[in-house]
Amino acid sequence: MTASDQHVGFEDSEDALVGGARPFVIGRAADVLRDRTFRTIYLGAFASNIGSWMQNAVLMGYAFTLTRSATFVGVIVACQLVPSLFLSVIGGWIADVVDRRGLLIAVSLEQLAFSMGLAAITRANDPPRAGIVVLVLAVGIGQAIYAPAYSAMLPSL
Repeated sequence: MTASDQHVGFEDSEDALVGGARPFVIGRAADVLRDRTFRTIYLGAFASNIGSWMQNAVLMGYAFTLTRSATFVGVIVACQLVPSLFLSVIGGWIADVVDRRGLLIAVSLEQLAFSMGLAAITRANDPPRAGIVVLVLAVGIGQAIYAPAYSAMLPSL
């Protein structure tokens, strides 16, 4: 059995380093992609992050084009980022008390729904500014809950 055939969890890694009960074999970065679960989560997160980055970049330009107001752009940025500042601790607590997989799926679907709502209202000639703000805030709240749950799940892979 080779090192890449063994499934080593976080606890196993700690035991190997502390107790010496199991040899700790350093692998290559590509070795983790052989694990189906990790590969699925990694590639999904990769694609999702690219989409989020594109949405954020386009949204800033759209907000400025729509209003010609740097203040409105700042409000949009705040709606995206401020929830992470205040709600990440709550998101971490939620991740500790519920099924993380289910939480990640639910929050991803929430972000998808609000992003689709954002896409729908921006198709109007004169979209409601308050609607844009509320939908961006909802996506930001979802990210504030998603990020700690995702980070807490990674070591168990």
